[in-house]
Amino acid sequence: MYQYIIYVLTGDLYLQKDIDENLEFIYQAENNPNEVYSGGGQGFCWDISAEKVVFYHNEFDEEDGWPDLSCSLHTFKTALIAWNAFLQLPKSIHSVVETVIEE
Repeated sequence: MYQYIIYVLTGDLYLQKDIDENLEFIYQAENNPNEVYSGGGQGFCWDISAEKVVFYHNEFDEEDGWPDLSCSLHTFKTALIAWNAFLQLPKSIHSVVETVIEE
């Protein structure tokens, strides 16, 4: 699961507008528990609901080693907020953000 989150963050959510859009999807999902919001990029697409985020690879499927996987909304939100904070840091090899993602 964590590999999927890393691919999504580094490959699909590296522009501020995309991060902001997905943070808004998270906010909407938290406040509208019966709705599902869809995001996506070049590698993955995902559905965000109040309970979980489900990731789908855009090109490959389970037979290719890329099954649909999910994580809690809280886990995805924590990772996305930390990633956003990291991207705001000065561009330096010494820039570090640490966060705890519960299992």
